[in-house]
Amino acid sequence: MGFSAPEFILFDCFTGGHRLVDKTPFTIGSGADCDWRIDDPSVAEECCVIQKKGRSFSIQPANGEGAILLNGSTSPGTYLSADEDHTLIIGGHFLALHGASDPQKWLEGMDHERWYIFDRSTGVKSGPCALHELAGYLLELPHLDDQTLVLCRGLKTMGFYAEHILPALPRPMTETPDDSQSDEAVPINAEYGEFTCPVCWLKFDRGDAMNIAVHATLRGDPLLGEAQMQRFHATRFNDRSQAVDALGIPAPDLACPHCRRKLPPGFLDLPH
Repeated sequence: MGFSAPEFILFDCFTGGHRLVDKTPFTIGSGADCDWRIDDPSVAEECCVIQKKGRSFSIQPANGEGAILLNGSTSPGTYLSADEDHTLIIGGHFLALHGASDPQKWLEGMDHERWYIFDRSTGVKSGPCALHELAGYLLELPHLDDQTLVLCRGLKTMGFYAEHILPALPRPMTETPDDSQSDEAVPINAEYGEFTCPVCWLKFDRGDAMNIAVHATLRGDPLLGEAQMQRFHATRFNDRSQAVDALGIPAPDLACPHCRRKLPPGFLDLPH
């Protein structure tokens, strides 16, 4: 008795939408004729294609050009292993692919409303939490690296790297009391202070200087705009006494607390 060929199913981890890959080529993109249509103008009309070759399936960029973000890495295309989870990120859409002789059974175990954080270096899995709570939990971690995976319920062999999924997550409605006080609630005297900003010429003391976030996901400053990295008053430090941003990356660059422009290197150590 022979084994039945696996069937693949596509699952949207944010919405719970799903579809069986019931034909090949199976196209994914924003075009009206795509088999899995993503209603997003930032996504190409045809982004990638799933092909069946004998008893196997493969996925590759449309027209064989470019790369796709598959299983957390950019890829020119690859074969899809059955009985394993595969993740695919297109724009801000987080999809899962799974092949099995009974894909419906796998689908019944999926739940896009329950999420877990898995540290591969320690084997610790925390959760569950709701999608809208996920960013808050990630930002509380002491560091995020390629050992931190985020999985919705049902995913077992692959998930999404924190650095990829965090920018797409809804942020907590309120900041922690310490952050809100240090950045906004406590006024900084602009007429008296040890230092004078070389940009806005307002004064401030050493403890008032702000650090500039480094991690790519921490972009968007309320004063300087979405294109600039966030400014913050450091409350956490690494074992070298360096200020670290919300994702645990050392953030040595400083900014004026008034205009938030970057200060010259070594500014606080120069004679004034």
